[in-house]
Amino acid sequence: MRVRVSVPAKHAKSIHGKLKGFFETVEVEDWEKGNLEMVGLIEPGNYKTIAELLKGDKKEKIEQIGLELLSLKVISEGEVEIT
Repeated sequence: MRVRVSVPAKHAKSIHGKLKGFFETVEVEDWEKGNLEMVGLIEPGNYKTIAELLKGDKKEKIEQIGLELLSLKVISEGEVEIT
């Protein structure tokens, strides 16, 4: 799956490491004005985990976050063995 994640500057540095760990491939990592925007490939099972991470705990809810699904099916180019 290809997703785009947007995190405001207030929370970007604190969750960047955790967030990056869920990506197989990071295609874009943009730190414009301290805000973080990442686009990349994740395993479908990680989508819910990322969404929960971005929700934050009940004490401190992260405002103005974004998790956008860009593509469900992404095919990587590679070697194919036919027998």
